[in-house]
Amino acid sequence: MAFPNMKETDPLVVEVPPGAVAGGITDFWQRPLTDCGQTGPDKGKGGKFLVLGPDDPDLKPEGSFVLRSPTVNIWSGHRALDPDPVKAKATAAALRIYPYSQRDNPPPTRHVTPNGRKWTGEQPRGLAYWENLGGPKPVSCPLPGPAVSPAGASPGWPESTSAPRAGPARAGADSGRRG
Repeated sequence: MAFPNMKETDPLVVEVPPGAVAGGITDFWQRPLTDCGQTGPDKGKGGKFLVLGPDDPDLKPEGSFVLRSPTVNIWSGHRALDPDPVKAKATAAALRIYPYSQRDNPPPTRHVTPNGRKWTGEQPRGLAYWENLGGPKPVSCPLPGPAVSPAGASPGWPESTSAPRAGPARAGADSGRRG
């Protein structure tokens, strides 16, 4: 998975290797831009997907699938489907993402793995889900300044309960039905 910011890179190339691969590219709001691999326009033969941001000029390089994202942040996720783990690992390693401006000499793509650390992409189930929510948690702010707290909670949270909490939304409140 990758979450590139095209404000930093300008247009991006996503090179999907041929073979048993499935994946896709979405905009920041998880709206699909395309499938890739066996279910994509490359039909498992591999291909270069050029992703343009909302303000990038039109580009149509030969042999590329050109996409336009309405957001500068995108998500790219792909999975090697070969049952042979050696082939699957080689296929995953062949996936490349790089700025279009570096297409003549693309840098290596850094693939990050958990390397034995406990990791899951699944949500907790049952009571563990609710225990994980457990109240407001600090949100790290990538910009200089203090951490941001949900709903404007006062300093000292989560001990403080001064932040107002919204009640549950009514089902169908905006459905447009009368009666």
